[in-house]
Amino acid sequence: MQFFGAKDRARDVVYVVDCSGSMNGAALAEAKARLLASLQDLDGEQRFQIVFYNHLHQVMILRRDRRAALYPATPNNRRAAEQFIDSVPASGNTNHLPALLAGLAFQPDVVYLLTDGREPSLSAAELEQVRQAGAGRTRIHAIEFGEGAEFDTPDNFLKALAARNGGTYRYQNVAEFGSR
Repeated sequence: MQFFGAKDRARDVVYVVDCSGSMNGAALAEAKARLLASLQDLDGEQRFQIVFYNHLHQVMILRRDRRAALYPATPNNRRAAEQFIDSVPASGNTNHLPALLAGLAFQPDVVYLLTDGREPSLSAAELEQVRQAGAGRTRIHAIEFGEGAEFDTPDNFLKALAARNGGTYRYQNVAEFGSR
C-alpha cells in the first residue's frame, strides 16, 4: 500500500489527515483523492481507520457501529469511508498531538500522517509521548504539504517524528496540484 509515495506493508493502517483551514481548496481535495486511492489498494485482509483533524479530531465511525474500530477493507467499508471523507470540510487551527494519539490508540502497524502544519510543532516531550504510544510497533510515515521547494531545516518535527518511529518523511509541493 502507499499514500503520497510512502510505501509500506501492514495489516492495520490508520490515516491521520489534517483538515485545518489552511488545507482548504486543492490541498484537501488532493489529500482526499489520494486517501481514496490508497483505500482502494487495500485488500480484504487489511484493516483501516481514518482520523481527520484540525484543533479537534474526528475518528471515522461506520453507521452500524457505536464506537470507532479498525475496519476490514471490504467494498462496503470503503464506500462508507468515502462518504465520511467527502463530508469533512477544511476549517480551524491545527493540533497534531491528540489526533496522532487517537490514531495510535488503535495499535496499527502503520500510521500515515499528512499535514501542511509545521506550526505548532511537536515538542521533544510530545515526540517522545508519541513514540511511547506507538510502543515500537507502529511505523509513522509523515507527509508534509508545503508551497514551493522544500526547506531542509534540522528542526522539522515531521522528519523527527518519522525517524523516531521507523517511518519515512515525504514533502509534497501543493503548487503541483492545480485546482480540483
